[in-house]
Amino acid sequence: MPVTPPVRLAVARKFLLAVAEHDVEQAVALLSPDCEYRVPGHHVLAGTFTGATEVTEHLVHLFSDATSTFNLIKWEDWLVGDEFVAAVAEIRMQRQHRIFTEKILFLMSFDRETRIAAVRVFFDNPDQMERMLR
Repeated sequence: MPVTPPVRLAVARKFLLAVAEHDVEQAVALLSPDCEYRVPGHHVLAGTFTGATEVTEHLVHLFSDATSTFNLIKWEDWLVGDEFVAAVAEIRMQRQHRIFTEKILFLMSFDRETRIAAVRVFFDNPDQMERMLR
């Protein structure tokens, strides 16, 4: 008998696949109204974005920067716990003639309606991200 994936995993996958496809509208529709999306660092994409409007602006900025590209290469793993879902992805970025590949961990928590309440982004090599995104 096939195992049905937990609802939180399905929501997390749908959200991150929408982000990978640059479908901001679909991604934001899965967020809690007062969600918090946090990207660590001191670069142009870093910050804490609260609420659907700020998260939308952040994602639009990520995908609309004419000097950069952001492409998902592959999902490496999905981790499901009692409270959190995490995904490990390999991405490729290009910015001003510099190209690099990086592993990113997305950690998500959920509200009572199984909407994403928080997203935390962790970089495998934060120093490289800082240099790349100055």
